[in-house]
Amino acid sequence: MPAALIALLAIGGWIVPWQKDAGLASVERASGRLSDVLIFAARLDQDGHPVLDGSAEEWAKTVERIHAAEARAWLTIVNDRVGGGPTVLKDAEIVHRRIGSAEARAAHASEIVALATSLKVDGVDVDYENLPASEHESVTAFARELRDAARSSGLKLSITVQPKRGASSSKGPGAADWRELCRIADRVQVMLYNEHNASTGPGPVASPAWVEAVAKYALSVCPAEKIVPVLKVSGMDWGPSKADWRSFGEIAATREKVKPKVKRERGTKVPWFAYHAGEDRHVVYFEDAQSLEAKAKTLRRLGLDDVVLWSLGSEDSEAVERLAAQKR
Repeated sequence: MPAALIALLAIGGWIVPWQKDAGLASVERASGRLSDVLIFAARLDQDGHPVLDGSAEEWAKTVERIHAAEARAWLTIVNDRVGGGPTVLKDAEIVHRRIGSAEARAAHASEIVALATSLKVDGVDVDYENLPASEHESVTAFARELRDAARSSGLKLSITVQPKRGASSSKGPGAADWRELCRIADRVQVMLYNEHNASTGPGPVASPAWVEAVAKYALSVCPAEKIVPVLKVSGMDWGPSKADWRSFGEIAATREKVKPKVKRERGTKVPWFAYHAGEDRHVVYFEDAQSLEAKAKTLRRLGLDDVVLWSLGSEDSEAVERLAAQKR
């Protein structure tokens, strides 16, 4: 294939507060292979105002390091409510208060853009999860308001949405009208997880077949250039009474300790193993460079050339390099 026709995979990823140093190390180790880095830094306070998880000065320095690594920086705001008591994850009520009226939407958009501008990022990303389906019109109207506010400040807009394989009225996926959001935003980032999780039995966080089904629905309502698939890079350890997410490094430490026989599912290429902790049997499914490559190839076959990783610092250290070398 002529060099001009070779398309390389565009890769992005999140840096999260609880693993910021490891995430930054991944960015800098990638040496320009990452096109976009999102900082998962903004929450909502008890009144719904966007606030940073940590020091504004430190996040601004993080943005500088992202730019030095030749990547665009984005500020992600998530609807975790902080302050005034215990943190409430994915609080739908606080979002309702901030996007339920035209006046509230305008004020909320202005605050988000002001915070993003203060950090000198290139774009804003909204990750409002577990909203009821009844919010879909407000979500769409807020996306328009935020797009206009962002563009007036020279910022791009990304919307991150929960997965679905068809029209849905369920909490979370049902609140996002993908067709309209793709018309509004510069990119719509589609979570391609959790096919298996703490509420299910053991299995891949996302098999290629499941990934393909979600991606095909996205392509039925959105142009390919607006869709950015999100792949989770961590794994899960299912024990007898609970299941816990584990980074690739944590799973590597477990493997070093218990010396299990690692198997790989033939159809999904996802590695897994079983081990005992005392009398308790555990089953671990995890992602490595090979399993992520398999999913990326599925996506590229469908015409999707971007992928974002959740989250940097948790991945197989070979993953970014191998994904970046993938050609279509």
